[in-house]
Amino acid sequence: MVIGVSAGSLLFSNNLDGNLGLINTRLDVHCLDGEKKGKIAYPLKNNIRLTNTCALVVREFPDELEIIGE
Repeated sequence: MVIGVSAGSLLFSNNLDGNLGLINTRLDVHCLDGEKKGKIAYPLKNNIRLTNTCALVVREFPDELEIIGE
């Protein structure tokens, strides 16, 4: 599963009531400054910021989470 930078990706985060509950963190998208690319550790920090060219990839939860992009 890939959680990208579009507003639809917020459905997987805790930004909205009634989300799908995949990740228990706030996900900010279209940010000028985002998180460093690479593997990220679980539990996730309270807020993950993604730029327009990055995505959060969930290969296997919770051990294989990574931010990818340019």
